[in-house]
Amino acid sequence: MTTLAPEPTVTAPDSGDALTHVVCCNDDVALCGTDVAGQEWVDDDEDPTCVVCRELADAPCPVCGL
Repeated sequence: MTTLAPEPTVTAPDSGDALTHVVCCNDDVALCGTDVAGQEWVDDDEDPTCVVCRELADAPCPVCGL
């Protein structure tokens, strides 16, 4: 059986912080572990600026493994 991998989604804090984070299964937690609950979503073509999220963007999701 084949399972579709969820596409990582990009979010950017609205707190004045310029970092753009990537999330996978849990929309409230970025790949780097930052709580991004309630943050504004940015376009999918936006590159992550968080160095940790950028490094982990191509790695398997720690929640679902996809």
